Amino acid sequence: MKILCVLYDDPRGGMPKSYPLSSLPKLDKYPDGLTRTLFAILCSSYDEDTVNETTRTLFRFNFDIAPIQIGILPLSKKDNLISISEDIKNNLQKNFRTEIDTTQSIGKRYRRQDEIGTPYCITIDFETINDKSVTVRNRDTTNQERVEISNLHDYFENI
Repeated sequence: MKILCVLYDDPRGGMPKSYPLSSLPKLDKYPDGLTRTLFAILCSSYDEDTVNETTRTLFRFNFDIAPIQIGILPLSKKDNLISISEDIKNNLQKNFRTEIDTTQSIGKRYRRQDEIGTPYCITIDFETINDKSVTVRNRDTTNQERVEISNLHDYFENI
C-alpha cells in the first residue's frame, strides 16, 4: 500500500520534509484577497453578444479598470499611418493605457480588442492624413464617430 505525501522544501534551507496528505489542512473557502476580487471582476465583465448572426465574446470592463483603455488601429501598415498612430499613442499614453495593433484586417482587430475588454478603438485611415481626424469606435454600442486628433485627449477625459 502506497501512502501519498507532499514534499516541502524548507525556505530556510533545511532538509526537504514530507507529510502525509491526510495531515494537510483543507481549504474551505477561496482567499479574500486580490484573487477573489479579480475573479469577480472577470466573471461580471464577461459577455457574449450576437452581431449579424455571429456570436462575439467580449469583456465589458469599465473604462477606468480596463487593462487597455484605447486601442489604436491604423488601417494599413503604411509609414504615414503608422507615424500618426505613434504620435497619438505618445500623446494619450501619459493619461491612458493604449496599444497599437497592426495585425490582420480591421474587423479582426476590432473583434480582438473586444475580447480583451478594450472600451474604445481609434482607427487611423487615409482620410486622417487630409482632415486630421480619426474614427473612434465604442465597444459596447459599436457606434463610430469622427474626432479631430487635437481633441482626442479631451474626448477621453470627458467619458
